[in-house]
Amino acid sequence: SAASDVYKRQKYPTGDYTKIADALGSYNEMVDNPDEVGPAIRRCVETVKSGNTAVLEVMTKEEPLMPHRMF
Repeated sequence: SAASDVYKRQKYPTGDYTKIADALGSYNEMVDNPDEVGPAIRRCVETVKSGNTAVLEVMTKEEPLMPHRMF
């Protein structure tokens, strides 16, 4: 949803690599909950076994908002 996209963009301001992967036609997934990592890895492995590419972005920490920071 648009609201969750805004939240993720603010919570993780370094970029959304899943959108890049999606634009390249890859299966992609982003997880920020440790309980979701294992199942996400299994989904990505199954995707790769079926002959497609997969990108799994795992968020490891929340970064503070720094509007002055240049990326």
